[in-house]
Parts: sequence; structure tokens; C-alpha cells
Amino acid sequence: MADDEAEQDPGPVDSIRETTGQFRKRLEELQAVLRDGIGSAVQSSSVYCQQFCATLLEFAGGWRIEEEPLPVVQVYIVALLSYAEAIPFLSLQCENVSLVVERLSLSFLELLLSLTVVPDDLWKQVKSSVQLAHNKLQEKGLSQLSLLSTLGQYDGVWTSKVLQGLLLNQNLQSEQVEEFLVQEGPVLLQMRVKQLMKEKQMEKAAFLAKTCSESDLQGKEVFRQMYLVCLCAFSEQDQLMEKVLDWIMIW
Repeated sequence: MADDEAEQDPGPVDSIRETTGQFRKRLEELQAVLRDGIGSAVQSSSVYCQQFCATLLEFAGGWRIEEEPLPVVQVYIVALLSYAEAIPFLSLQCENVSLVVERLSLSFLELLLSLTVVPDDLWKQVKSSVQLAHNKLQEKGLSQLSLLSTLGQYDGVWTSKVLQGLLLNQNLQSEQVEEFLVQEGPVLLQMRVKQLMKEKQMEKAAFLAKTCSESDLQGKEVFRQMYLVCLCAFSEQDQLMEKVLDWIMIW
């Protein structure tokens, strides 16, 4: 009896595969309607974007990200590749076309940054999918996947040796640090600091924010504010005042 129940109850891997397969099929149906070109190109693009987002929310919402983030990563991979396949049939005169790419990219990026570890095989899928989608979208003049593409250059979300060194406040060569900061850019670095703060890793967030605030990056004021917030979270009052005064003297 137990064996019969085990055979009837699909495992988590089969469940994820089935769900992503259903998701892919739904997106293919949306693409088919888009390719038929009923109505104006702008109108068809607008309808597709709305239905694409609704379908993504429906399937991504099938899991609690806090408890089961990896299946959601697979959903985003399918969504990213599907949108890239649809892009030749979408009109850039529809403002939603670029807006969807931007929001899809940032949402996927936030999800990936929330993961401490991503299995190697899944990370390889992420990297290859992002690069393929990025290339296709760039052909259309859309560069909103550049942050994801940057993240995909690493062996993992948080595995960069320079990044790990900064988070541990290690002494690193200035050239290495500058190269890393330029490669990441202010937006991705701000997202990293915010994620660390969200996870209550205030000391690590402070080290990274301080480094960014002392660099030539744009938006240094934002990193200064983040740094002060982090200091307030883990420093005693006397130590805090001393650190703040020392830091003000630098500026």
C-alpha cells in the first residue's frame, strides 16, 4: 500500500518539471497569438506583455520563495528565455516591452541575491540562459539584462573572491577592488548592500557600503547613508560617535 502511494505521489523534482513544462506551454500559446499579429503591433505587444506578466505571477506564486526559492529560479529561467524568443515580434513603440524586461531582470536579480548557495547545475542554467536572452534582447536594442549578465560572469552569486574579501574587511589590492566595483556598477552593489541589510548582516553590509562610498562610483551619497544605517545597527553609542566623527573628517 505504501509502495502504491509512493508511486502515485510525484517527487519534488517531477513536480517542478511538470510545473515548468506547463508554464512553458502557456507562454508558447501566448507567443502563437502574438505571431498571428491580430490588431496593431503596439496593441498586440501590450496584450502580450500583460498576459506574460500575469502568467509569470501565477506560476511563480505557486511556491513560497522564502521556503522554496530554487523552483522559482527555474520559472524565471523559462520566462526569460520565452520573452527573448518573443522579442522579434514585439514593438518597441509599446512602452511595456522594455518595462517588462526591466522588471523581470530586477526581480530575477533580487531572487538570486537572496540565495546563499545555488547548485552548480542550476547556476550553469542561469548563466547560459541569461547570456542567450541578453544577446537576443541586445539585437533589439534592449540592454536591461546587463546587471544579470554581470552577475552571470561569476561562479556563483556571492562567490567573487574580491567581494568576499570586502565583506570580511580584508586588505585587498586597490586595483582589484576598483576593477570589481566598476564591473558591478552602483545599482548591483546597492542591491547587494540592501540584501545584506535585509539578512541582518550589518557588519558585512557596512564594509561593502563604506568601500563603495569611498570609490569613484556614482551615487556615493546613497552608500554613505547605507553605511551610517549599518553602523547604527551594530555599534555601541560611543563607538558609533567615534566612527562617524572619524568618517566625517575624511569627507
